[in-house]
Amino acid sequence: MEYLQKSDSFEVFLDRLNEVLAPHFPAIPANPPRHDSCQIVGLPRSGTTVLFQLLARTGSVGYPSNVMAPYWRVPVVGARLQRQLTLGQPTVSLRSVAGRTSEPLDPHEFGYFWRNALGHSGNTLRPDGEGWSWERLQSALDAMCEAFDAPTVHKNFLALHHAPEMRRHLHRSKFLVLARDPRDVAASLWMVRREIHVPDEETFGTDPGWRGTTNLLDRIIEQVEALEQARRELVEHDCGDTLVVDYRELCRSPRDVIHQVLEFIGADPSDEALRRVPPTLSEGQGRAAAPTPVVDKINHSLVGGSS
Repeated sequence: MEYLQKSDSFEVFLDRLNEVLAPHFPAIPANPPRHDSCQIVGLPRSGTTVLFQLLARTGSVGYPSNVMAPYWRVPVVGARLQRQLTLGQPTVSLRSVAGRTSEPLDPHEFGYFWRNALGHSGNTLRPDGEGWSWERLQSALDAMCEAFDAPTVHKNFLALHHAPEMRRHLHRSKFLVLARDPRDVAASLWMVRREIHVPDEETFGTDPGWRGTTNLLDRIIEQVEALEQARRELVEHDCGDTLVVDYRELCRSPRDVIHQVLEFIGADPSDEALRRVPPTLSEGQGRAAAPTPVVDKINHSLVGGSS
């Protein structure tokens, strides 16, 4: 699969679709909120997509899918359509390329929603504009949970920066934080860029704000350092709302890990749901698959381990 840019004409179509629907479907929950909204956060290539897919596959949580994604300004519309299509048993392929999925009910990062809600014009770590009020965001999250009648899970890299404010202003919000050795993350980022032909000058994944570095591997190392620092700060300030998920453990024992996650977010870890999770998974690319010069530089530049 190549790294493809989005079509301008499709962007115009999505804008018109949402403009027409937005006045008719305000995000106001009809009932008192009962479920949590959960943010999956971590570094690119750290297992966030795998965790997202596995949770979606259980049918025990709500989540934005490719079907729901176009309705980013009226997420309750997309959520209700999606729930009607799944009937509690979504068909999730467990396939993706660089975080992007292809099947209609596969999980989607819901980037338009989160970038607009949190004030980002792109996938930058820090905002560069004005986002929604916290009251508006809370209403939208509660409305999605109500539409799914379940805890709703989002894959949201932007939450690395916004976690302190989210903790202060949002209710019923939890964080699922992936932990993977930063050196393997850097090696995997380098390899996936080569595999799907991302131009060297383009940012891939969350952009921490470059400091003038032009060499691609140096930029990847800088990116990993900045995001890992933000990830650690989120974990260090845990208020009982955070669960750290170890990437290797997720691959070795996915059913046990998913059972733990479902209990943490208040979902039903039923035997039927857990049977939809594979008993084991293969670990993604890391340093073992990267060229020796790349690995040597990564090992020299980055500190290993994660928490």
